[in-house]
Amino acid sequence: MNIPITDELKKICDDIVKADWTESQWAGHEADDWFHTDNFEGGFDADENAFCFSYSAPNRDEILFQISLSDVKRILNGQKSTIIGRIAE
Repeated sequence: MNIPITDELKKICDDIVKADWTESQWAGHEADDWFHTDNFEGGFDADENAFCFSYSAPNRDEILFQISLSDVKRILNGQKSTIIGRIAE
């Protein structure tokens, strides 16, 4: 399932980039609810070496997805237009 790149998600990505941390530093601050907005909740998962999020879709499905630190930067640079996620079971 495609997840839109919204201003809400871009704001999260901007906050991640502004922290100016490496993946190792994020791993040291691992938290699954570091970021919480109206439609997104998540944080960095050291086991996955990625930011793991849940997205509340308009149809009320919970969609799970991961993005790497490099994906975060591509989202902000406009190089990534969608994210693929899966419906939570």
